[in-house]
Amino acid sequence: MTTIYRMYSINSIFLKEYQKVSRESLTSTRDNEKEFSKYSKCYFINNNAFKEIHHMSNLLNIFMIFEVLLKNITKDIAYDKHLDLEEIQNKNMSYLNSYILFLEEAMKSKFSLDENERNFIGIVRKIRNDYLHDYMTEIPESIEKEIVKIFNLRTGKRITVDEYFIENTCKIFGEIAKRLESSYWEYKNKFLEK
Repeated sequence: MTTIYRMYSINSIFLKEYQKVSRESLTSTRDNEKEFSKYSKCYFINNNAFKEIHHMSNLLNIFMIFEVLLKNITKDIAYDKHLDLEEIQNKNMSYLNSYILFLEEAMKSKFSLDENERNFIGIVRKIRNDYLHDYMTEIPESIEKEIVKIFNLRTGKRITVDEYFIENTCKIFGEIAKRLESSYWEYKNKFLEK
């Protein structure tokens, strides 16, 4: 999670520098109408698309790393309990939810998610799926209302996948990952003492 956030931060710096240089280049073509027209089309398309791709690809990375973390810990604890991963992957729900339910049950009171965290994971999954399968970048209004509650924003604020959204996603997923790591080692130490 830390590596993904670091990569996001470095790419944000690069993107801002690229946009600055690109804007300067656009300005330098103002005296040549034909060149300005050609360059400005590219400039505006790239400016919007690059930001969107940057944010959405980072959201995909955060979610992927989080899902892999849950899967790996689930696999390890399942092995301790002489279970196959396929036995845990409930066919009536996402693998991610199956992993969470299994981990909460396996680690009892040591690890659990609150309602806001569950809702937010579902929201990020929905945004990720819409983007991945349909290249949809608009966040539905019903989901916006949930995000406003979770992030404690003022009502009516337009929610987009931007720096604020990515940073909050990193924060929420990172906090869950820290608790999971701590709970896992507590579980593992007790298991190894047996």
